[in-house]
Amino acid sequence: MKTVMILLIALIFFSSCESDDPPATLDVNSFQISGNTYNTGHGYLLLDDGPNFTNGFGLGFLNGIMIDDNINGASIETTTTHGVALWVDLSTTPSISEQDVTNQIISNTTYNLNEETTAIINITNYTNTHTYNGSTYGEPDEPGATTYETGATGNGTVTINSFSVNLTSRTGTIDCTYAFMDNNGVNITGNYMGSFDIINEF
Repeated sequence: MKTVMILLIALIFFSSCESDDPPATLDVNSFQISGNTYNTGHGYLLLDDGPNFTNGFGLGFLNGIMIDDNINGASIETTTTHGVALWVDLSTTPSISEQDVTNQIISNTTYNLNEETTAIINITNYTNTHTYNGSTYGEPDEPGATTYETGATGNGTVTINSFSVNLTSRTGTIDCTYAFMDNNGVNITGNYMGSFDIINEF
């Protein structure tokens, strides 16, 4: 009986020690919803195609490839199953150039996300599809997927830890973390650290 008590006390002690362990950290280049993690290996800076240019920007993080062209606009490879689009309004006054917009994206700064910020998962269908370099691209069929949009009642922020961009090569690098709540109270948290391509999405 004494041996059983000692074992029980030891079990309780070690269980209480385990509860002091720090929570698991989020995978790099991913977002999390309700305990589920969605990896996002591809990053994009989303800019207005102007002129004039909307004084704001978007950040797209996906598990697939995004492209844009003069015929089809921005589109996503149809193997993509999830991603986030984070939208920031810098000002209501239009900008005269892309450089004017990107010069306002400053490291060590936190920006509020607007009502169009969205996470989308479980994408299975695409519309307006087309083929480019042997791969199929299109627009995600949102009614067939699960979406989380900030809308009028949600909110969130993105913190830019570091940022660089080359408007000639249409590439750059970013290190950021983000968190937002959708209009139904669901929380989404994520991060991205790596390179991005520029997409003239809107």
